[in-house]
Amino acid sequence: ELLAACDALNAAGYIPFAMTATGNWPPPMGFWFTHINQRLNGPAFHEQLMRGEISYSDPRVLAVFDYYGQLIERGCFDDAARRQTYGGAVSTFESGRAAMYAHGEWLYEFIDDETKAVTDLIRFPIIDESVPVGELVPMYGAFMLADTPYPEAAREFLAFVGGVASQQSNMEQLRRLPSNLLVDRSGLLPVYEKGLTLVSEAETLTQLLGANTNPDVATAFLAAITQFWREPENIGELLADVEAERLAAYGPIEPAGSTQTPPTFAVAQEEPVVAAIDTLGQRVAPGAALYHEGQFHLFLNRFDSFPGAVTVHYATSTDGHNWSEAAGEPILTTAAVPFAEVAAVAADVLVEPDGTWVLYFHTWQTYSLVNGAGVIGRATAPGP
Repeated sequence: ELLAACDALNAAGYIPFAMTATGNWPPPMGFWFTHINQRLNGPAFHEQLMRGEISYSDPRVLAVFDYYGQLIERGCFDDAARRQTYGGAVSTFESGRAAMYAHGEWLYEFIDDETKAVTDLIRFPIIDESVPVGELVPMYGAFMLADTPYPEAAREFLAFVGGVASQQSNMEQLRRLPSNLLVDRSGLLPVYEKGLTLVSEAETLTQLLGANTNPDVATAFLAAITQFWREPENIGELLADVEAERLAAYGPIEPAGSTQTPPTFAVAQEEPVVAAIDTLGQRVAPGAALYHEGQFHLFLNRFDSFPGAVTVHYATSTDGHNWSEAAGEPILTTAAVPFAEVAAVAADVLVEPDGTWVLYFHTWQTYSLVNGAGVIGRATAPGP
């Protein structure tokens, strides 16, 4: 369908896709590889490739360039792409000479209001309906060093940066989607909400190619894609050069079924993080944990015997080691769940985009642990 659209647009005198394909700015050429690879081989395969776990000489990688080459051969891109600057490609789109542009939402920062009014956003076409949908979403953020001498201050700052006030300011200044969905986005163009919907519906999100793998491998791969635009018949040799960089960066690929040492955990501290409390129950189970807005949240189960009535309590921590349990009544009791005949036990927790906290719990309907039936329940609250 996309190739047919290119044919129709060319016949009508339009350039199907604005494009810059120069060695001075290769990321746009990388966009297309990422899009096609996710649609053809799936997002899981793409991430494995980025992690250095798959050879660049793999036939599935070569297949991506077969599709990519069809678009070039069919005239889907601007003939001037190989010598056109980024600004030139934007001008080609803004002038109306090009019908489409595979671009991030920041394109709206460079086009005039008249062009914005007639520009829409569509999902990159599906190639194989059986492949999970992944989307390319450039992400920017703030980070802290693992060995920073001021961990508490750093965490406090990160929590502030991700908070509503900071994100609201970012959105108003940058006119881009905020990462905190509690921010009022009504001031943005409708196309941003459409983009957010597409992103929310995706099963997987991936980064820009240059930021998603070893820097040396990324540089070599983008150089190979740039050369592919000029020598498509040499793609096998070009990918062999990239594979040499991958081998130097990541080493040989483990054959399928090879035995690897399983990961192990080290006990972080000698004392427990949450202790038993006589008045609340001598047994405690972790229940559900979540890191949200700069703080660890723990929904723990307390009981005197099992099976038996369980009460769910709430504790918080800034570092995951030192916890403060909320005073007062438990946040959920077995008695409050009509279908929990024996016990309701917290199991998982999440925060929805609108800020609603959702606690999932399971129940025991009999005192027999082996043969007892059980169900899963859901509780919601505006806050933890």
